[in-house]
Amino acid sequence: MYRIGICDDEIGICNQLEGFIEKYMKKRYISGEIEIFYTGETLCQYLKNHENINLIFLDIELPQINGVQVGGYLRNVLKDEVTDIIYISSKTSYALELFQCRPLDFIIKPLSYEKIERVLDIVMTRNGIKSKNFEFQIGGIVQKIALQQIAYFKSDNKKIHIMMCSGDEKVFNGKLSEVANKVPDSVFLQIHKSYLINYDYVSEYSNDWVRMINGDILSISKVNRKNVKIALIQHEMQ
Repeated sequence: MYRIGICDDEIGICNQLEGFIEKYMKKRYISGEIEIFYTGETLCQYLKNHENINLIFLDIELPQINGVQVGGYLRNVLKDEVTDIIYISSKTSYALELFQCRPLDFIIKPLSYEKIERVLDIVMTRNGIKSKNFEFQIGGIVQKIALQQIAYFKSDNKKIHIMMCSGDEKVFNGKLSEVANKVPDSVFLQIHKSYLINYDYVSEYSNDWVRMINGDILSISKVNRKNVKIALIQHEMQ
């Protein structure tokens, strides 16, 4: 799960930027979460208590604690050189100050989707994040589906049903064990001999079932219940 922070005192800018990021993530089937902050103080407090934010879009002209001070807090106090900073501003006169915060990029307002797409492409390439595909054959023809399009796999009478987030379904001949060996266990979890689920599309769960985002309720086999619960909790904490 890739986590992005937005910090700007203008609600409209935050909403616009959030929309651009969501559009980008959806187009590339990248799973992510977005946190919004309207002051440098709330962002600093969040950074102090959390270690799981990967990228910050940070306005410079913030009241009280400005964006440069937030960057200094991140780099010099928290000693965080991993979190990427992308500064946003309507002014261009901060080059020397920003250099000390080691930002990844600087975007001039007004924002546009093209500007955000360009910089996110750089970020994702830099971090090795890209859509990964699942390959299968139907009638001798190889097909590919991005992993983040897949809610879960279902095995039924030697056939594998690929249940997609869009509601579409693909069916091919195969075994669930073979599918499990082809997909990353950081993305998919086997909860039953018939079900292999995408962690990111579980909306709720109990000891003996999970509900997927499309509303489907899938049983967890007794032998897997303890391990499945632990795996789901650990994934939420990542």
